[in-house]
Amino acid sequence: MHLQNLLRVAYHLGSMAEEIRTLTVQKLATGGDGIAFSDGQVVFIPFTIPGEKVSCRIVDNSHDYLTAELLEVLEPSQHRVEPECPLFGTCGGCNLQHIDIEKQREFKRQAVREAFIRTAKFDPGPLTMRAGTAYGYRNRAEFHFTSDHGIGFMVDQTENAIRASDCPVVVPVVRSWLRTQNRKSRPERDFKAHVVTAIGLPSLGRIAACISRVETRTLMLWWRVATMSFR
Repeated sequence: MHLQNLLRVAYHLGSMAEEIRTLTVQKLATGGDGIAFSDGQVVFIPFTIPGEKVSCRIVDNSHDYLTAELLEVLEPSQHRVEPECPLFGTCGGCNLQHIDIEKQREFKRQAVREAFIRTAKFDPGPLTMRAGTAYGYRNRAEFHFTSDHGIGFMVDQTENAIRASDCPVVVPVVRSWLRTQNRKSRPERDFKAHVVTAIGLPSLGRIAACISRVETRTLMLWWRVATMSFR
C-alpha cells in the first residue's frame, strides 16, 4: 500500500511538471490573450505580449487549443508597462493595461484588419484610428456589490466580486464617485434603502444616472450630459 501511494505521488508530480512550459508568445488573439505554440498546439496565455518568453502552467486542455496561466515573464517585451489599476489581472474588466498605449492601438488596428481579411475576404490595407486618452474614457460600467458590502467588479472567470477602491478607465466623475463610495464601510446600504429599482445619484449631479438591481447585486452606471446618454 505504501508503494502504491508513492507511485501515485510520483505520477502526480510528473504530470504537474509536464504542465509547466516555457514558451515564446507569437501574437495576440482578438480577445487580448497572447498566443504561443507547443507541440503543434495553440496555447492562449493571458497578460503576455508578442516576443516575450514566459513560464506558464497549462490549466485547460480543450480539443483544439490549450489555456495557460502566466507564472513568470522570463524575457519581457520593451512594450511592457506597469498597469495603473491595482486590480489589473484580478478584475475581469481589462486585459491590455500591461502594454503601452501605442502598442495597444497597433494591435487593435491589426485585429480589425485581420477581421476584414478573414470575414469579408478583402484586405483594407493599413487602417487609421481615432483614439482618445489611455485612461478615463469608459463611460459605462457595471458594478457589483461585494461580500463585504462594498462596490466593485467581478473577479475574472469567477462569480465573485471584489471591492474596487479605484478604477482609472472610467470617466473622472464616475471614478471620483467610486472612490468616495468605497471609503465607506458599507456603501451597499445606500442603495438598498431605495425601494424602486431606478434611482438617481445626487452625489453625481445632473451628469449621471443609475439603475440599481439590488436583487441581483448589480449596479449599472453610465455617464450622461444634458439629454445625451453615452452607454
